[in-house]
Amino acid sequence: MQIESIGIYNAAGQNRLVRFHKGLNILTGWSGTGKSSLLDIAEFCLGRRQPTYPEGALTDAVTWFSITVEHDDTRVFVARPALPRGARSTQQAMIKVGAGGEEVEASELEVNADTATVREQLTRLLGMPGHDVRISTPYRAPLETTIGQALFYCFQAENEITNKNHLFHRADEPEEASAIRDTLPYFLGAAELSTVALRRQLDEARRDLRRAESRLARQANATERLDADVGALVTQARALGLLAAAEIDEVADPITLLREAVAANVEDEAELGDAPEQYRVTQSRQRELVERLLRTQEQAALARRFSAQRQLFETEVDEQRARLQTINLLPESESAGGGAHAATCPLCGSALPHNDVDSAALHASVRELDQRLAQVADLEPRAAAQLQAIEAEIDAVRAELREADRELAALAAGEVALQEARDVARRRAYLQGMIVAYLETARAGDDDPALEREVAALRARVDELDSLVDLDEQRQRVASMLQFVSRDMTRYAQALRLEHSEHSVRLDAERLTVIADTPTGPIELARMGSQANIVGYHLVAHLALHRWFVQQGRPVPRFIFFDQPTQPFYPDEVMTVADEEISDEDRTRVAELFALLRDVAAELAEFQIIVPDHANLPDDWFQQAVVENWRNDQALVPADWL
Repeated sequence: MQIESIGIYNAAGQNRLVRFHKGLNILTGWSGTGKSSLLDIAEFCLGRRQPTYPEGALTDAVTWFSITVEHDDTRVFVARPALPRGARSTQQAMIKVGAGGEEVEASELEVNADTATVREQLTRLLGMPGHDVRISTPYRAPLETTIGQALFYCFQAENEITNKNHLFHRADEPEEASAIRDTLPYFLGAAELSTVALRRQLDEARRDLRRAESRLARQANATERLDADVGALVTQARALGLLAAAEIDEVADPITLLREAVAANVEDEAELGDAPEQYRVTQSRQRELVERLLRTQEQAALARRFSAQRQLFETEVDEQRARLQTINLLPESESAGGGAHAATCPLCGSALPHNDVDSAALHASVRELDQRLAQVADLEPRAAAQLQAIEAEIDAVRAELREADRELAALAAGEVALQEARDVARRRAYLQGMIVAYLETARAGDDDPALEREVAALRARVDELDSLVDLDEQRQRVASMLQFVSRDMTRYAQALRLEHSEHSVRLDAERLTVIADTPTGPIELARMGSQANIVGYHLVAHLALHRWFVQQGRPVPRFIFFDQPTQPFYPDEVMTVADEEISDEDRTRVAELFALLRDVAAELAEFQIIVPDHANLPDDWFQQAVVENWRNDQALVPADWL
């Protein structure tokens, strides 16, 4: 199978075709003209669901993509509608047998198939019998050998041809790398599809067995831990009162005891009393009593100060009266005005020149003091009684305060007990939750017999498949065939003067890489030095494989895309200038590279090599291989489409 043309359609119905022929096809041009998009379009039209073509001119101007392939004089036209912006994948397609891109008008484009149909038709065209080589499992989708697996050997994208870690197309995707590894023996011819399928099933059975054995081991460890935990849970349930001591004996089933502990009633906090409210009421009464005591003590203090002041007054008055007591030595006047004695001296009795009224005033003062003392004497019993009543009230308030203090102390002790009871209730509830989780885990472990049966069945399946598949013989056949491939790889590598090619170069089918065997040991592709070496080994590995596929008539399309193989020699800054700006040594290496492609394509008469690249060598043979030159405003998408 080879590519006859790749085309694009626009909304106006115009068609742009890029035609190819057998042998070497070079599409040269400057950067940004759409050369690399040809590989993306080809892969998309051949059935890939997720397109890799870039957004921009293609998504703005193109409505349909197409490819025409030819195999044994049968032409097949496949077209795919362009993906709307924002969409990630599509399965829509059109397929038409017996027609080419120049014969299908835009008005005829319609969806009449999907990607599965396209790949099924092309797989039959290649003569590849469809066969599942990997059974469906919960971990991996079934793998059916179609042209999709063969195309892994037909594309080397721009970022893949320089990749030192991955040799094959999409090998950086683990699922696709596994598919390449699984089907390579078939495409080499070392195994039939049925044998490949059995080997794949054996690998899957072994993987499933390892997973099942791992689950069984984890379950056994979990069971041991559960057995160790059950005794501790029973002990805690007994300590917290979820189990009565009488319920536990040496023969009691611990699982039954744990279920009883879960079913035990946990005392609700609401039933634990209302001590906090009583405490608040008593505390409030205590504050009122303290305030009352303070007021009463203040009244008592006032009463005592009054009594002290009364006594002080009484003493002062009494002292004054004592000082005036001498007035009794004088005769009292006969009248207020002094009477007959007013003009007589009270001491000597002699006549005074005028009346003397002082003695009468003194007698009046004495009488006034006597009255005041009598009044004070009348107040004393009442003041004493009042003070006694106040002191009695103070004693009563103090007694009530002592009672309130005792009640608060009792309530505080009750609050501690209440908190402890609540803590116990919470601990019981928490433990019951732990027991429920334990019982769920223990219930999950009830499937142990089923898991053991699964492991036994998988072991029997592995033994059965192992007896049907002779892996040693298949490995020997693969190794034998790869010796011929490796011989061609070494020859091509020496033609390109690649490092480490002076000894032997081979393909590792298990690790999907190139290895150079040297006197100091094997060197993998990832350690082969410069980018020129990496690109060179990508080229020689795929050329040698395709030479084997062609010679052995294997069902692999007879074309390969090498996108930008001269990247190591054309730096980015000269990709849009004349080729004369690269060095003579690099020009020689570029010429050797294209000469190898030319010679291999000529040797394999039915083989097609498509190379989008910047190089444009002046040699006649190079120019004869150029199918299009995208310079001077020439590109994949015509300017008038934009």
